[in-house]
Amino acid sequence: MHAMKSIPLTAAALAAALLSGCYYSDAPKGKPAPKEEVIFQATIDTGATLTQEPGVGAGAFVEYLGDGEWHVFTTCDTETSGYACAWDVIATAPEGVRIRDVRGGDLEAGDYAFSEFGYDAQLYTETSYGYDHLYFRTASGEGLRFEVYLDGIPDARFIYWVGDGAIHDGAPSNPIDLFPSSE
Repeated sequence: MHAMKSIPLTAAALAAALLSGCYYSDAPKGKPAPKEEVIFQATIDTGATLTQEPGVGAGAFVEYLGDGEWHVFTTCDTETSGYACAWDVIATAPEGVRIRDVRGGDLEAGDYAFSEFGYDAQLYTETSYGYDHLYFRTASGEGLRFEVYLDGIPDARFIYWVGDGAIHDGAPSNPIDLFPSSE
C-alpha cells in the first residue's frame, strides 16, 4: 500500500471549519461517530484504452498508457439530458512521487488542466458534445489516487477504467487508488 500525500489545512481553513461546527467533538450523545472513509485500491491495465461517443454518455475515463504516461478524458450525456457536465477530476501522487508535464487537450475557454506543486494533476472542465482531455506523467508504474466530481458532487459512479481485463463502470469509493499492471 502506498502512502498518499495529505494536504495540510491552512490556519484560515482550520478556523473556518471550527467556526462552522463541522467537527465531531460536540456530537450529541448516543449518536455513533462517523465511519472512517474506506478508499479502495484497484489495478488499471497498462496500455488499455477506452472509447465513449461524446454527447451520449457521461464519464471520467482513466487510462494508464505505460512508461509513466496517464490520460484522462471526460464526456457528457448532453444529447439525452440537454445539459453540459461540469467535471472536476483530480489525480494525486503518493508522497515522494512527482507529477509532471500536465497539459490539457480539446479544452475550451474556462476549462483548465494544471498541477499544484507537482503532486497532483487537475482537470476542471465543462463538457457537452465533445471530449476534454488531461495528460500527465509520473514515474513509471506509480499508482495514483483519483477523485471525480460531477457538478461539484463527488460521484464514484462516473469513474471508468480497464482493470484485470474488464471495463469498470463506477468505483466502490471516491477517491480510488489505481495501480498500473506490470508493464
